Amino acid sequence: MSLHAGVSTGPARPFHSSKAQNDQRIERVLQAIRADPSQPIGALAMLASLSVSRLSHLFKMETSCALRSYLVECRLERAARVLQSSETPVKEISYSVGYQHPPSFARAFAAKFGCSPKQYRWQQRSLAKE
Repeated sequence: MSLHAGVSTGPARPFHSSKAQNDQRIERVLQAIRADPSQPIGALAMLASLSVSRLSHLFKMETSCALRSYLVECRLERAARVLQSSETPVKEISYSVGYQHPPSFARAFAAKFGCSPKQYRWQQRSLAKE
């Protein structure tokens, strides 16, 4: 599920509901994810003083997006930026964005971008040279 319309230019932004006042706990969680998408959901729940299930429910109500999907999207977007701008090994990038198993990261990355992280880096560098 893509959270973006058209070309992706930055971290995913969930849609906000039409409520006049957004839940400040969810705003704190959104800020924390944007600052460091590697944080586990349990840590985000503690930040919001909520259980994981309650946080997931409120997040979906406030943003119309599942928390886990948003977190994965942000992690993969961050990884793509690091791949474009550094020589950091893919394994290190996977850990830095919150994946404990590099093969899981590579599968998620390929599902989103249509190629492996190494291929993505090569393609982006080739495009930059043109």
